[in-house]
Amino acid sequence: MSTLKPTLIDDLSEMLGGSIGAVFTTVLDLAVESAPESQFRLAAGETVVCGTVGFIGEVEGMIHVSVAATAARSLALRMLALEPTGAVDDRMVDDVIGELGNMAVGAVKSLLCDRELPCELTIPQVRRASAVRALRTPPVESRRISLACEFGTLLVDIEVEDRRPKFA
Repeated sequence: MSTLKPTLIDDLSEMLGGSIGAVFTTVLDLAVESAPESQFRLAAGETVVCGTVGFIGEVEGMIHVSVAATAARSLALRMLALEPTGAVDDRMVDDVIGELGNMAVGAVKSLLCDRELPCELTIPQVRRASAVRALRTPPVESRRISLACEFGTLLVDIEVEDRRPKFA
């Protein structure tokens, strides 16, 4: 067992994983569990739907929730209480992924406020891409969480930069 004090990114990663689990259980009636990142797969020609929400303050960063388009469609159908054969367009799917990310990031804001680091959240943005984006490098601390549900695997990236003054 490590005696090192957890860093902010450790705390935020743990809180975010729990928050996503709570959102999926409460809103979607779906269980999520940790999964190896290698379980994230795209079918030939399939896109990734990535919802991003930022937080701005003395500590700022971004949370990216990435999911294969077919899994994103299934999540949207479930959240909108539609039959699996229901009609949802890309815009509806994007709205659902953005909102799921927004709900999960609320926990990050809460943790930061508990540490007397208030922040504001940005409006969720959603993009589609042919691959998952790479994690950023220092001075930004990055961490990737991989979670699986019955519809597929989600990759959740957290990026944090501490902008508080450093004292020698």
